[in-house]
Amino acid sequence: MSQCSIKYQRTDKNTRQKRTDYKQRNYATRNLIDTYSENFADSPGLQHWADIENLKIAASAYAEAQSIKALEQKIAEKKSLFSVARTELVTLEYEIKPYAELLKYAEQYESNKPYHLCSGIVNL
Repeated sequence: MSQCSIKYQRTDKNTRQKRTDYKQRNYATRNLIDTYSENFADSPGLQHWADIENLKIAASAYAEAQSIKALEQKIAEKKSLFSVARTELVTLEYEIKPYAELLKYAEQYESNKPYHLCSGIVNL
């Protein structure tokens, strides 16, 4: 190679455009990926991808916090909200249970009504 071509190559490298910044995802607003389903158990590659995404989400949440105390406070608030929601759900399930049984028996009655009418057991 001649000196001219080497000099041209060096200047060509220096004048290249720099790579433009790409848009980074905002992981702080995303929820963690639940990796306990069957899809993740069957696919180790998908499990690996989900682990990396969960790490990114956790790291961005940690980076947004002003301090560890603030992050611990947020965690405590979320836990308390979860426990309140859980107790409300349990109380609603207890309230719904009698109505569900009543509905089940009403559906059984409706499905068996023609048989009872034909046999003369029900007098309406």
